[in-house]
This record gives sequence, structure tokens and C-alpha cells, in this order.
Amino acid sequence: MTYPFISDEKQIYSALITDELRQWAANHYRTRTFFREDKIPVRSGLLYFVSSGFVRLESTIQSIQSEPTDELVDTVIAFVGADQPIDIFETEYISFQAIAQTDRTEIFWVYWTDLEQWSDLKVAVLENLQYQYQRQLIVRSILGQKRTIDQLRLYIEFLVTLYGEAQTGGRRIPFLLTHDHLASVLGTTRVTISRLISQLKEEEKICIFNEQYIGIPMS
Repeated sequence: MTYPFISDEKQIYSALITDELRQWAANHYRTRTFFREDKIPVRSGLLYFVSSGFVRLESTIQSIQSEPTDELVDTVIAFVGADQPIDIFETEYISFQAIAQTDRTEIFWVYWTDLEQWSDLKVAVLENLQYQYQRQLIVRSILGQKRTIDQLRLYIEFLVTLYGEAQTGGRRIPFLLTHDHLASVLGTTRVTISRLISQLKEEEKICIFNEQYIGIPMS
């Protein structure tokens, strides 16, 4: 599967966060560094930038029934990398959490009104958020596949296409992706993911680098 707009995204990302913007955030005490699995305080109405590292976004659905249920769980919905914005919103029925996916993940934030002083940045941010929406449509298409093994393979390929780093013999996802994360994305169990990971490795559809990073081999 190919994703023709991803090369355009990378051009936007590379120009999105400038040294001037980083310095402005530092001068206004808007920058914080987080370590892996740290929860990042986020709230609606602010625009967040990932300066370095990766952030995992999770959603929580609020039951519309009068009595709460214990069966609803947090769901991994996206991984956001460096030089990308995060726009958080909340409604009565859904809330979002942000968690550092890697050590030394650096975040800074601005108010939307702050962008008025950088008109070009505001345009770039809106374009970037549009591309993020397109990515979510791709993920929805992947999750619509009937077989879980196809969902898993295509999702891994998608992350490699988006963030992959070249390695000897293939490309890897540059952050630790646990079986629990994948199970949450696909709406299945950790046991199922473990079994399918083993199957995809045997079929040489995926590979593991440095005994921990998931990737795909050279074709």
C-alpha cells in the first residue's frame, strides 16, 4: 500500500517548528520535557507542538448510559512525531490523553491566538492538521480489513512509511511499540497480537531490530 501525500507532509513538518518559535516558547515558559510513559497535561483550547520524541494519543469514551460500565477502556488512536502539532478537543462523550512514547519527549504549547503573530505558521498548522485527518482515514481503512492479520501488517507498514528509520536489512519504527499498544489500536487481545506477530515474522512480512523495534524487511 502506498501513501502519496506523506512526502508532502514531511515537507510541511520540516518547516513547521522554527528556532524562533522554540525560543519564543522557552522565553514564555511553555516548554516541558517528558520521559517514556509520562502523562502529558493537555487541555482543550491549546495547541501543542512535539519538538522532539513521540507522543501517544489515547481516547476515553464516556458511557451515554445512566449507569457507568467497567468494560470501556482507553484506546490508542495515534502516534505523533517531532515537528507535528496536536490539537486537543473534548466533548461530553470523549476525552483524550497524551503520553510520552519515548524518553526526552519535548513539548511546548501556544494559544491559538498566539499564532496571529505568525501568519505563515498558522497556515502551515492548519494544513498539517488536515494531513493528520487524512492519516486517520487511512487508519480507518486499515482497521476495516476483515482479517486481523491484515490489519496488523498494514498498520505496521503504515507506521514504517510515516516514521520509519533505515536499518541494515529494512526499516524500523523508531519507538517501542508494545503488543498492548497494537491490541488497543486493532481492538483485539494481546495474545492475538503475539500470535500474529510470530506468524508475520515467519512469513518475513515484518522483522524485529535490536530485539525490540518492529519494522519491515527490504523487499
